[in-house]
Amino acid sequence: MSIFHIPNQALSLYNSGMDSKWFSVSRYYSITYSFFDMGLLHSHAELEIMYIVSGKCTINIEGGSILFQEGDYIFLDSFVPHSLTVEKGNPCRLLNLEIELVEATGVFRIVTLAQEDAFSKLRDAKLPFFYAKDEETAVKNGILNLHRMLQLQASPLETGFQFSLILMEISRQCFLDRKKKPQGTPPYVKRAVQFINENFDHELSICKVAEAADISKAHLQRAFLKYEGCTIVDAINRLRLGKARFLLVTSDIPIVEIANEVGFSSRQYFTGLFTRANGLSPASYRVHQRGNIRVGFDDVDTGIEAP
Repeated sequence: MSIFHIPNQALSLYNSGMDSKWFSVSRYYSITYSFFDMGLLHSHAELEIMYIVSGKCTINIEGGSILFQEGDYIFLDSFVPHSLTVEKGNPCRLLNLEIELVEATGVFRIVTLAQEDAFSKLRDAKLPFFYAKDEETAVKNGILNLHRMLQLQASPLETGFQFSLILMEISRQCFLDRKKKPQGTPPYVKRAVQFINENFDHELSICKVAEAADISKAHLQRAFLKYEGCTIVDAINRLRLGKARFLLVTSDIPIVEIANEVGFSSRQYFTGLFTRANGLSPASYRVHQRGNIRVGFDDVDTGIEAP
C-alpha cells in the first residue's frame, strides 16, 4: 500500500491543535452505483469513511488503486486526494460518512477519546488513509446506527457516543488487520477457523476445535496464534460478542439468555468480557443502542444531507 501524508495539515485528525475539536457529520448517504467514474482525484477538508456493502469498486489514491469488495471500508484523513470507480456490469452499494472537525460544545473531545489505547495508536501512526475488512460487521452496524440517528435528529450526546463507538472499532481493526501474518496459512488452521465460524455459538472448546482441524491441541494453539494473530479463545469470544451486540439491539431476549444463546455458560463471565470489550455493560449497551439499528436498505436509498 502506498502511504503519503501532507505535513502540518491544519485540519488533519493528527494535528495536536485538533485536541479540543470533535466530529460533526456534514453529509451521509447510502447509494448503489451501477456505473460510476469520478475521473480526476479530488480532496476535501472533511474526513471520510466509505464502506462497501455489496459488489465491488476501485478507490484510487495518489500513487495507486485499491480494489474493495463487500465488507471492506476505507478511512481517509482530510485533504487526501482520491476518486471512486465502479465498472459497468458490477454494481456497488456504498455507505458514506463525511465528517468535519469542529470546536467541541459537549462532553466529547478528541483529546478525551485519545485516552483509549486503540485510538491513541491511530493518531500516533498518522496514517493519511487505511483500509480493513469488517469481519464482524461491527463498523457497518455502527454506521447504519448513526445514519438512523441523524435521520431522527437525535441529540448530540447520542450521535457523539455512536461516532465514538465507530472510531474505536475502526481504530481496533486498523491495527488488528495491519498485523503482519505469515503467508501460506496451513490447511488445518483454515479448518479450525471454519469450524469456529460455524460453531462459535455452541459449546466449544480448544479440544473440539483441534479435533475438527485434525491436529494436536498444542500444535494448533501455536499455529493459530502465528497465522491468525490471536488465540483460539480470543477468536471464539470475538464472534460471540459480535452476535451478542446484535441480539442486544435487535431483540427483547433477556441478557442471561443472550449469554447462553451466543455460547457463554456464565452470565458473570459474559458481562465482564462484554464490558471490557465495549466499554459498557450489556444492559447499558442495549439502552444506548436500542432502536437505532437499521439492517439493510430500501431499493430507493439515495443521498441524504445531514440536518
